[in-house]
Amino acid sequence: MKKYELLQDDFIIKNGKKLYRIRAIRDFGIVKAGAMGGYIESEKNLSHDGNCWVADHGLVYEKGQVFGDGQVAGNGWVCGNGRVSGNGRVFGNGKVAGHGRVFGTGWVAGDGIVAKYDLDSGNCRA
Repeated sequence: MKKYELLQDDFIIKNGKKLYRIRAIRDFGIVKAGAMGGYIESEKNLSHDGNCWVADHGLVYEKGQVFGDGQVAGNGWVCGNGRVSGNGRVFGNGKVAGHGRVFGTGWVAGDGIVAKYDLDSGNCRA
């Protein structure tokens, strides 16, 4: 069952990618139906399972994925092949790029960057 929708008329362009704002369409975790979220490129970026969410000005694009109970908030980014899962958190100006992973109870905050192999994967600029 879907938990959010992409708002086709509310989008931004980031590194040549069109990212759509999301809106919760049902309650889950601490998110209530109608809550506005951050921006994702497609439904491949944010799972409809678990309590994962992209909030505030968070961005998830390219092959980046958030699933499980992962959270992206503030001005956090997930791009390239970055993954946030488990209870992983990306917030502040934190970035997960390249093949970086944040999982378990791990988090990235402030201006922190997690990137495995490279910081430049496609158009992702961390």
